[in-house]
Amino acid sequence: MIRSFRKIRQRLLSENKFTKYLLYASGEIVLVMIGILLALQVNNWNEQRKKNKELKEVRTRVALDIGNDLADLQSKIDFWEYKRPLFDSVRYGKMTEALLDQGADELISTAPFTVLSKTGVELLKETKNRDALTLKIIEIYDYLEEQPLMNEREIRQSMYDMVDAMMKYEWFHDYKKNGLNSKSARGYFLNDKEYINRLIYSHNRIYTNYLRKLEYVISVLKEARNELRIKNNPNYKPLTKDGLEQYIGSFKLDTDSNPELWYFITDTIHLEIEDDILKLKVNKWKSSFIEYFETNEDTFIHGGSFFNLTMTFERNDLGEVTGFKLYTQSRSETSIKHFIKLKNESE
Repeated sequence: MIRSFRKIRQRLLSENKFTKYLLYASGEIVLVMIGILLALQVNNWNEQRKKNKELKEVRTRVALDIGNDLADLQSKIDFWEYKRPLFDSVRYGKMTEALLDQGADELISTAPFTVLSKTGVELLKETKNRDALTLKIIEIYDYLEEQPLMNEREIRQSMYDMVDAMMKYEWFHDYKKNGLNSKSARGYFLNDKEYINRLIYSHNRIYTNYLRKLEYVISVLKEARNELRIKNNPNYKPLTKDGLEQYIGSFKLDTDSNPELWYFITDTIHLEIEDDILKLKVNKWKSSFIEYFETNEDTFIHGGSFFNLTMTFERNDLGEVTGFKLYTQSRSETSIKHFIKLKNESE
């Protein structure tokens, strides 16, 4: 090709067709420039495609992390809401023997802690071109660390201070060993103004401050996660309350298929919907599950400081939910329990 162009140039010069030579040379230069521009454009397309792929992977990672954090944060709300009735009884009434027997001495003996999944957020912070959604996610995580999680650390510190204050009493070791069978300890919890005041102070800090901030963060994170999913998949539709209806009902532990796992906190559990969240209910205890569709449809997770629960539903050929497997993962072990959906409550 190059040899052919050279022959054409030489022939034009030898025939003194200088004007035609200039036109030809200009055309050749234009062709070369077009080729260079096309090569640059193809390179830019490849680079942009690579960046889009990397951005999609980052968004997927962030959505996954937000799902983990939503489950974990919601578990903190569940933990304190379970204690709220007893807390309110002490806060707005008077400490009584009956309240002690319900566990009023242990209201602030433990406080769960949050460990955020921040891999995705750190990747977002490294991006140069930040859109509104990226800034929104970074800002809510900064707020989460500076506000609710700071409150969480203060609550835990208050718990430690409470224990330190009780350790000074002679009855403390007897209480740790025998619980409320220790008459001195029982008298302390019933009558000590310092303990009652600490409970009231903790009540205000938890229910007026900490939980309200968590609820705000959860609402923003849910919205951000849905926006991330839509960016990655414009056809994605967020799961609504109507979509959760298919999962509710009563489920019985399948001891036939798992005879070695016959022991559980109960052999029947109930799933219901509350505030657009799937809740597992055992007696008075409720545990929230966040849908986890980044990894697998029909999968929900519950986060916690000490263990994680994953619930994966099963369907028949008609697409109806027939049961689920409950994976319990702690720091030391993982167990799997199979539950079968009951057709009616009398089964």
